[in-house]
Amino acid sequence: MNRVGLVGGFFSFLLGQNVGIGTPTPTERLHVAGGNLRLDGAFMPGNDAGTNGALLRSAGPNTPPVWLAPGANGTVLTIQGGLPTWSTGPFWRLTGNTIAAGEFLGTLNDQPLVIRVNNTQTLQLNPTTLSIQRDAGGNLRGSGAVDLQLSRNQPTQVASGEFSVICGGLRNTASAFGSVVVGGHGNSATGQNAAIVGGLRNQATLTSTFVGGGERNVASINGASVVGGAENQASGFNSVVCGGFRNTAQGAQSMVGGGQDNVSSGEFSAIVGGWDNRVRDIYTTILGGQRNTARLPYAVVLNGEQNTSDCQYCFIANGANNTASGTRFNGIINGRSNQIAMGAGDYNTILNGEGNILENAGEHNSILGGSNNRMGAESYSTILTGRNNSIPTSGSSYELILGGRGHTISASEPHNSILNGQNGSILNSAAYSTILNGTNVTIVGGNHNILLGGENNTVNGNYVIAFGNGIAVAGEDRRVYLFTEADWGALVMNRPDNPAGYPIYVGTLGNGSNGSGAYLTGGGVWTNASSRFIKDRFQKLSPQEVLAKVRQLPVEGWYYKGTQEYHIGPYAEDFYEAFGTGVGNKEDARRHLAASDVAGVSLLSIQALAQQQDALLEELRKLREEVEALRQENKALRQALGHAQR
Repeated sequence: MNRVGLVGGFFSFLLGQNVGIGTPTPTERLHVAGGNLRLDGAFMPGNDAGTNGALLRSAGPNTPPVWLAPGANGTVLTIQGGLPTWSTGPFWRLTGNTIAAGEFLGTLNDQPLVIRVNNTQTLQLNPTTLSIQRDAGGNLRGSGAVDLQLSRNQPTQVASGEFSVICGGLRNTASAFGSVVVGGHGNSATGQNAAIVGGLRNQATLTSTFVGGGERNVASINGASVVGGAENQASGFNSVVCGGFRNTAQGAQSMVGGGQDNVSSGEFSAIVGGWDNRVRDIYTTILGGQRNTARLPYAVVLNGEQNTSDCQYCFIANGANNTASGTRFNGIINGRSNQIAMGAGDYNTILNGEGNILENAGEHNSILGGSNNRMGAESYSTILTGRNNSIPTSGSSYELILGGRGHTISASEPHNSILNGQNGSILNSAAYSTILNGTNVTIVGGNHNILLGGENNTVNGNYVIAFGNGIAVAGEDRRVYLFTEADWGALVMNRPDNPAGYPIYVGTLGNGSNGSGAYLTGGGVWTNASSRFIKDRFQKLSPQEVLAKVRQLPVEGWYYKGTQEYHIGPYAEDFYEAFGTGVGNKEDARRHLAASDVAGVSLLSIQALAQQQDALLEELRKLREEVEALRQENKALRQALGHAQR
């Protein structure tokens, strides 16, 4: 065998056989061992240097390798038919792909697909349960479940329910079919289709329960929901607590909106907010306030403190320590310590005030304000305001006390009223009677009586009006009493004073619109104002013409209808036709007569008669003179005759 060698054995070859560099036993035509092969020129298999960027591809034993031309932009080197080839896909690009039907990104065996970031697992897709989880810890996830929370301290804190979901957070549990926890810390959705959005240590324990967030909230029966807040409980079927602290919705379809320590235990009951409120029956409602209670169906409290709505459809709007009981549809709007008692009827109202009471079985009665007023009327009676007023009789209706204090209407008949004053009373069978004001005044009985005011007055009759001090009317009808004999006064109308002290004094002198100062004297004579200085448009009248009309004027005796009152006089119609007195062309002038007009006509008639008398006296004087002359003449004739005879 021919051999060529260099010192140190670094180069040797065998002619006609293999060549070795760094090895005395080359196994190939060129065998380089123990060093690098350096080419300063092109590598030319089959005398082909290839193109820039081409890849050298083996063609197999005893066959020169061939060049793989450079690929186009966007292509990758793939294996097709066992050979490397430039291809446009399919593969996943960082800029996104367009795929065809049947193409996918994934695995072809039954091992989980794990995605890591910085060599830390961030997502795991499970082939057996078709579930998704973030990390590898915890119990087996449920079929179709998704568990993306960060961590847990118990292996059960996973999405173990079928089709359950935990979107994030830590130490959350979704253990029932379709249960969901969106996020938060230590939340547990253990009911079928239960959901918790977030928060801390919330629980949704039965079917279709829901907790939106907050802390330590519990939805513990089918369909129950807690939206937020802390330590709230929704334990009634389809009940809801929207928020707040330590609220409870116990009744089916009940609701608590917010606040603290509220309990909604009636079916379809609701508490909107406030503190320590209670609704206990179907369709009861409290909007707010504190320590309010709505007990019977459809009862409502809007606000206030320690109010109790305790009958069907009863209503309290505000105030404190109020109670609305009775049959139904009773209401208190405001105030303090007002009460519609248990024995009250329907549709009764207290608007405001303090310590007012509606009692007995009446209906449509009202106390609008004041303090310590009591109402027990049968129906449609009202105390507007005042203090210690009372309408206690259950048989009366349409009674009214507007104000004052210490008043009582205990009549058995309707439509009595007291407007103001103190210690007024309407008693027994009185009806349609009124006390306007005064102190210690009483209508004992009768109909249509009016006490205008005063002190210590008593009326028992019909159609009586009284005002004064110590008036006592017993068994009299259709009377007006002003003052008393011992304490008389004056009726002054349309003027600021009564300087002369007249019993009745009307208007001011010269004012034709207010009475012109007419008055009743102390002796009982009505006196009209008649000064020339308050009159105008004077007219001279003929006494003889007036007398002629008077002679034609009917003057008769007559009675007022329905009375035994006999009078003699003319009729207003005839008087107006004859003299036109009164307000011209007004029907009133044809119905009434003024005493001054009758007196004026009478005076003119007297003047006419006086004129006639004067004329007759003058004529009589002349006749007497003529008679005297004739008598003297006759005397002279007799004397002459006597002398002649002698």
